[in-house]
Amino acid sequence: DIASVGFSGSSTMMMSPPSRMMWTRKKPKIALATTPAKKLKAVAASGLAVVADAAIAGRSAEARILLRHSGAAGFDAIPMLAALNMKIRGMARVYGARGGNLAKELGMAPWQVERAMKDARGWREEDLAHCIVQGAETEWLLKGGTRDPEYALERYILLVARRGRPLVN
Repeated sequence: DIASVGFSGSSTMMMSPPSRMMWTRKKPKIALATTPAKKLKAVAASGLAVVADAAIAGRSAEARILLRHSGAAGFDAIPMLAALNMKIRGMARVYGARGGNLAKELGMAPWQVERAMKDARGWREEDLAHCIVQGAETEWLLKGGTRDPEYALERYILLVARRGRPLVN
């Protein structure tokens, strides 16, 4: 297993994990090769919204990487699920809505309505409903309904990344 390791003040080099341990002066910065370092820093800063944004946008691989990185950084799964569910519910509220002053009618900020409408493109009503139901079930699983809450959250994030549609074999 080879990791990309960058040391402050030097160029990025490829090292195997055992040789990485020999460097004791400066801790290496490890970045996942498939996710830009900017996004990993954003997970460390905000954690919740970055994973939800990737899942809503349909980027399942990126969402899984960010989820695992945020778990390693110590983020709790329940607030992360709450952030994702809030986005799904917002999309459901604006789905099919037309009118002049939606923000006031729906009790949302104008930027939230715009963002939810943008996110809801490409979704079907029944898929949003399915995600809301699965979100409630995932919340139950995270709060003691299973021995492996991380797997339950990852499964839900993958469902959202597929726009609520089941896997086709």
